[in-house]
Amino acid sequence: MTPRLLIILLIGSVAGICEAFFNPVNNFHLRVLLIAGIAGAFFTLFFLAGKSAFRKIALLFILLLTLIPFLLPSREINSNDVREDYLNRLIQLNDVPYHWGGESAGGIDCSGLPRKTLREAMFWHGVKTGNGKPIRAAVSQWWNDASAKAISEGYRDYATKLGTEGSIAKMSYAELKPGDLAVSMGGVHVLVYLGNDQWIQAAPEVGHVAIFDGRKDNNRWLKVAVTTHRWKVFE
Repeated sequence: MTPRLLIILLIGSVAGICEAFFNPVNNFHLRVLLIAGIAGAFFTLFFLAGKSAFRKIALLFILLLTLIPFLLPSREINSNDVREDYLNRLIQLNDVPYHWGGESAGGIDCSGLPRKTLREAMFWHGVKTGNGKPIRAAVSQWWNDASAKAISEGYRDYATKLGTEGSIAKMSYAELKPGDLAVSMGGVHVLVYLGNDQWIQAAPEVGHVAIFDGRKDNNRWLKVAVTTHRWKVFE
């Protein structure tokens, strides 16, 4: 390939990475675009390095560094640490705008809220502890997107169904733990329990992520029938 064509390919790869990375939506096409963009940028830079052994070795070293987290051995996950980080990340996204299909701080939907925060909590727990198990689980969860309905139906064994059912406004919270999920019948919506009667959700009718008191506040999702679920990592 000529240097001019390589530069065009590099610009295209970077544009693809930016489109996928900064788009609030998480879908299959954007995930493929991100991976293709990263691979294209790497191989283009490798060819542009020409005969420079130093530049090629530097690029291979960077590639190796990015792969190390995925090659770490698996150990037991400290679920308490992951849960604490997960809950903190949920609260940090309070007031983020609602965006259907979104999974970023620029816009997020009801199922994207618990997925994104759990995924990030697992990934960084794995990095900090040198544990490859939560890192690989986080990447798998990112690749295998799941709606609220899919999670409630046991998709990929992400979550376990609990026995508590009814409406959030009236059901017992005795068996719930912070981080548990409440999915509306039919799988249209999901809320996350924060403890102390508090629930967080990306509420389309409110237009942003918000925290509600399950006993006192007036919100439609607190009154509909739900099933409760717990992420497998917290069992």
